[in-house]
Amino acid sequence: MIIPINKITPEDAPIIGGKAANLAKLISLGYRVPKGFCISTHIYRKFLDITGLNNRINIELNRGNMDTMRWEELWDTSLRIRNFFNTTPLPDEIHDLLLEKLKNWTCPFAVRSSAPGEDSSTSSFAGLHDSYVDIREEIDILEKIKLVWSSLWSDSALLYRKELNLNIYKSSMGVIIQEMISGEVSGVAFSKNPLNGEEKIIIEAVEGLNQKLVNGETEPCRWIINRRNDEVESVTESIESSSVLLDKNKIKLLSVTLKKLEEEFNFPIDLEWTLRSGDLYLLQVRPITTIYTSNSEEKPWEMGDKRPWYRSLTLTFTTLEKMKRYIEEDIFPKMKKVAIQLESIKLEAMNEEELNIEIERRQQIYNKWKDIYWKDLIPFAHGVRLFAQAYNDTIKPVDPYEFTRLLSSEDLISLRRNKELRELISHINSNKKIREDLSNNQMGNLDKKFKIKMKAFLKRYETSTFKGEKIFVDNHEFIDFLLNSSKGFNERIFSSPKELEEEFLLKFTPFDGKRILGVARASWKFRDNDNLYLGRIEASILEALHFKREKFHWNDEVEDIFLHFTSQKNHKNKELSVRRFTGQPASPGIGSGNARIISSPKEIFHFKKGEVLICDSLDPNMTFIVPLASAIVERRGGMLIHGAIIAREYGIPCVTGVVEVSKSIKLGDHVIVDGYLGTVSISDV
Repeated sequence: MIIPINKITPEDAPIIGGKAANLAKLISLGYRVPKGFCISTHIYRKFLDITGLNNRINIELNRGNMDTMRWEELWDTSLRIRNFFNTTPLPDEIHDLLLEKLKNWTCPFAVRSSAPGEDSSTSSFAGLHDSYVDIREEIDILEKIKLVWSSLWSDSALLYRKELNLNIYKSSMGVIIQEMISGEVSGVAFSKNPLNGEEKIIIEAVEGLNQKLVNGETEPCRWIINRRNDEVESVTESIESSSVLLDKNKIKLLSVTLKKLEEEFNFPIDLEWTLRSGDLYLLQVRPITTIYTSNSEEKPWEMGDKRPWYRSLTLTFTTLEKMKRYIEEDIFPKMKKVAIQLESIKLEAMNEEELNIEIERRQQIYNKWKDIYWKDLIPFAHGVRLFAQAYNDTIKPVDPYEFTRLLSSEDLISLRRNKELRELISHINSNKKIREDLSNNQMGNLDKKFKIKMKAFLKRYETSTFKGEKIFVDNHEFIDFLLNSSKGFNERIFSSPKELEEEFLLKFTPFDGKRILGVARASWKFRDNDNLYLGRIEASILEALHFKREKFHWNDEVEDIFLHFTSQKNHKNKELSVRRFTGQPASPGIGSGNARIISSPKEIFHFKKGEVLICDSLDPNMTFIVPLASAIVERRGGMLIHGAIIAREYGIPCVTGVVEVSKSIKLGDHVIVDGYLGTVSISDV
């Protein structure tokens, strides 16, 4: 069912969505609205039924408990669902119906979302569903319709529906196709201040189309207006605009319009508008439902449920480019410098009081850098999600994770460490005497060059910790690991396929394509390296705590600090009898082997070639055993966690987000890991 916007009635709202219903009301009230039509939810449902996507979406949504899924797991889910829409053609009857409707239109189009339940008095999905402007070709319009449909299942939209207790399984999507109005000035306006609820009118404007304003890429001119007399109280000019964009008459026109709309709709107004040849066109109107009233000083990343904060991380490539320079030139060098300074301090020269002061100082330093990690580094990691969407929307690969092959890089600190480890192992394999001397503990006779390399490796990574303990402290364990690994260390590292990169870059201008790819590669790399930089600072606290425990009084306060950093509190897990588990497919392939559960530094060095690595979360400091693994299974989920990144680099099957992993899989269980389907099975073989 396709309905012209000016023919929509209030009874149509359940099948055309809140945005379309509001546009129809604007027309009935006499406002200028770009002409167009709405594709109802019936057509969306028909598309799902004919293609079988209903079942595929339900399978993805039931991989885990939606109430407890972390953001990364929801992102994985939405990525795969979006790819279903990307790679599934429109059935002929829907394709022909839409083309028939479009054939008499010659103007460029805007393609906008209109989901039932959005833009109501209790919820606003502003920015959560996709919209596209200035679309000219019919084939592009059809593709954009599918992308708007798929945005119903974005991670942000899923999270928001959970926050509002909406039934995600009954979600549907209408699509608005409108004539594109290319105004000289465009913007957004609010009948109340959305930040604090003050009785002030806020108007923001940019030159031309307002897409960059909505996306946060352009700084607008901003006016604050007195509601009683429509007088301007303050103006903030944009450095990107050559002149003030709105004169007094246009400001008053917008101010009066906002107040009238508030009376007619009976809610505070969030308006998107454009001015062409002096005429005001209203593009969409919705309630303001995000007025901030909380006085809480709690940091959003420290809340019990961080998912609302994750939902806010919708940065643009322009913003990420600026962050990239800041991280590379400021944050990482300073983190490294702080770590080196802390590592150089001689704790043994301190008395107990001095050591207590030093522990408190180190904790304050760590907390400072942890906040920077959450405030700047975690948001930058979301550059990968933007690149994934850009790649999948343009290339439409069968594998929704194909984009990661363009991000592979030996610039990852953990891969550089593994490369050094491979060199040591290569020396052992090529020189029988080195192997014999190591096996017989004849260190005095050991080849000098090899001995120097091994000592340099241990010195370089002596600060590596896992679960509050240093990893490379027992030389005998390390040597045994080298000997046991010498015949099984995986040499395979995937490089970025040139043909994939070239195909992607052809879809963009050379400048834009390289910008996008550059930010994505940095985001991928930093997501791994930032943990290691922060880990060095954390290690300095643990070093001081261990020294305190060994040399001085160990009180309850210090014990609490130690437990906080080492997570050594007791948890009793109920035994489960399930033999097959479902998680997130993080790296393709099928692998099997005996389970090796890693929960302490000692267990790391017991890992053997061909075993399946089972852990709560793969710590960056323990990835030197990954090349030995036949597969990886983690309790934590998401393509952006360290284990998924490293598994992809080595081409090892990986499943993440398996909640039951630590409760049900035991040491030595024969496990089959399917990285395509995201399943883990315990075999009786």
